[in-house]
Amino acid sequence: MSVAIARFPKKMTKAQNVRRKMDKNNLSEDEILTMARDFRNSQNYNYKCQYLLSNDIITANTDYQDLSQGGNTWTLYNNMLILGVSDEIWIYEYLICGFRKRKTETSKYIRSQTHHVIPKSLIGDCSINIDLKSIIDDGRNGIILPTTTNCEYNFALGTAHGNHSSDYDSKIRKIISGCKCVEELWPLLDSIKSDLFNGSCHLTKSHKCNLSTNSR
Repeated sequence: MSVAIARFPKKMTKAQNVRRKMDKNNLSEDEILTMARDFRNSQNYNYKCQYLLSNDIITANTDYQDLSQGGNTWTLYNNMLILGVSDEIWIYEYLICGFRKRKTETSKYIRSQTHHVIPKSLIGDCSINIDLKSIIDDGRNGIILPTTTNCEYNFALGTAHGNHSSDYDSKIRKIISGCKCVEELWPLLDSIKSDLFNGSCHLTKSHKCNLSTNSR
């Protein structure tokens, strides 16, 4: 069995096992939140829980990504897992949302969201020399960012973000327009992801979770 085929189901199983353990031990929602906060504040938490730099990725797994969707948030997140990003944020949100059955209630507890660093709106842009559709869902083009500053439920670090703004799209267009091949993109994306994480770059239009495309 290939690495990519096995990897994501393994993540699902991990989350389900944690949930079964929670049920077995009768853990409450508050106890799960405490576990999530303890993890977030521990030495085990770092930027690799939210994005990967070029030197971090599992190179052997790049060919196992699904790049056929042309801009799907869930596919992007799955590809990030394939390349080596941690799944801890997703597991804790999965557990917390297990207490919330309805979509309207779930949106209150999803506090992080996966974003395309190069936005889908730039696909087909005449000023860009690269076929972005073929790499838009590459895990190297993804970053998980918080959608709230509420530390009680915020399992991701960094500045709160929501949907992309036109100013952000214009900035990315300017940065990548000089690239002549895909290989030239990745170092530029490393810099952008670091800036998004530390708050020196913003893509915010709103802080509302985009549940229409899934929080991941």
